[in-house]
Amino acid sequence: MPESYATKKLAGMNLNQKLDYVAKKSITHYGCFGCHTIDGFEKAKPIGTDLTEEGSKPTIKLDFGLHHDIDHTNFAWFEAKLGNPRIFDRDKVSPTLDKLKMPNFDFNETEIEAITTAILGFNGNKVDEGIKAHNRVDEMAQNGARLVKQFNCQGCHLIDDFGGQLVDHIGAAEYAPPNLNTEGAKANPDWLLSFFNNPSIIRPNLEVRMPSFHQITDEQWNAIIKYFQHLDNEKISYRDELAINEHSIEFKGGEMLHELGACTNCHFYGTTFPKQDASTWAPNLALTKDRLNPDWVKEWLRDPQTIMPGTKMPAPFLPTEDLLTIDGAKNDWGKELVKMNGDTEAMLDGLRDYVWSIKGKTNIDKTIQDYFDENGYDFSGDDDEDEDDWGDDEDW
Repeated sequence: MPESYATKKLAGMNLNQKLDYVAKKSITHYGCFGCHTIDGFEKAKPIGTDLTEEGSKPTIKLDFGLHHDIDHTNFAWFEAKLGNPRIFDRDKVSPTLDKLKMPNFDFNETEIEAITTAILGFNGNKVDEGIKAHNRVDEMAQNGARLVKQFNCQGCHLIDDFGGQLVDHIGAAEYAPPNLNTEGAKANPDWLLSFFNNPSIIRPNLEVRMPSFHQITDEQWNAIIKYFQHLDNEKISYRDELAINEHSIEFKGGEMLHELGACTNCHFYGTTFPKQDASTWAPNLALTKDRLNPDWVKEWLRDPQTIMPGTKMPAPFLPTEDLLTIDGAKNDWGKELVKMNGDTEAMLDGLRDYVWSIKGKTNIDKTIQDYFDENGYDFSGDDDEDEDDWGDDEDW
């Protein structure tokens, strides 16, 4: 536009017209409509570079500016750009309207690496559809993954090693929503569906409870369960009932390990309360056979910290062969464990089978709620906390 024409047009504008003109030009220049819905800009084109094949762009087409300390590779350029989007303007003399405009999203190193990897995948190299990874994932599991993101399950839970930010506000991990890594191998899918539809108390000492999502259908819940199973490469949707021989050496040995491990200190046995105070309370063992998969239970007993870092659950002490051959071993460990001669797998099988056999009421929500209604929920010693603020039954 000639300067004389621009000057004449400007002279004919009032203040509001000038403000409106500058606003529209600024919105267009900075691409505000890319993130915000703005009337009049519904059909405006994005201002950013087309990234469809950015990963295969020749390095010579990437402007490194005056930076010679950055490796001249595409991934190094992407990482620098994501870390400081306007870094390549540094020390350059450029007209204001030619300067870089991408905002700084304050990505951390993990996020920068992930986005860089994704951009490198945006390239012109064509891969046969038959060998693409996403085509090898069950469609139902893919839908489950989308639902997990849609309903922000990872806002509360750690899933596939991502999420669980709520723990930052709660403090101690043992009082936070559970880590759902291994959930596909862990939970009986039939029980998990019933839990999703009607959440009940699993860990009695939690301050937060799983809400009800009545808007989610059974079909969608099944897709989420399928996604959990996919993450753990779990192919079995149905299991026969675990066969237990209560007269076997393994079962009797497991019973002794259960006694020596003092499981009754923390766990409920139906409506029978743990021996220790409420801050240490753990899941109802009478629910084990309905809720969990037996193979997972064995691995959980082997090393709880690996599966759920921060858990208060200790691994049971399994006596080694040398301990079972010293004088008095039968009095200390029982004759069955002595006969097992330090066989770790057999001891874990026996302990799992004994826990599996525990009987009692499986839904103890009212028992727990009645206790806390009477005694309050205060593990911190803060007397100012409102002990009666329990909400309605759906919070349980």
